[in-house]
Amino acid sequence: MPSEGGMAAANYMANVAKRDGLTIANIGTGMFSHAIFNAPGVRFKIDDFVFFGTSNTGGPYTVEIRPELRLNTVKALRAYKGLRFVQRSIGHSQYILDRVIAYVLELKDPKWKVGYSSQGIITALEKGEADAHTTNLTTFLR
Repeated sequence: MPSEGGMAAANYMANVAKRDGLTIANIGTGMFSHAIFNAPGVRFKIDDFVFFGTSNTGGPYTVEIRPELRLNTVKALRAYKGLRFVQRSIGHSQYILDRVIAYVLELKDPKWKVGYSSQGIITALEKGEADAHTTNLTTFLR
């Protein structure tokens, strides 16, 4: 179902396809940002879908959070207001992942600081100018 970012397929799966387990779809990741940003034409919510598997063979992602905040559980993270994510730019794949994570975890009033280089992100976290960022787990472990 060709359309911008898989929107037609997502709308179909959420509103037309029978929910009998016999129909599956491989919808592009654009559906996440369309739903989160309430793009025109969206007639679905992320919660309308059951996700399994991935078409991406890349490593898993993690959210790095400054240890000083002591947000050691999902409950503590959800209770924290105004978590400041730091990223390269609006629209960067990891920026979108930040937004998805904030949406799924129902974070309270998250903020984004953009315009940083890879090293700048690390420096912003170390100096307390930002609180969190999403990164590939392999990169994080290095």
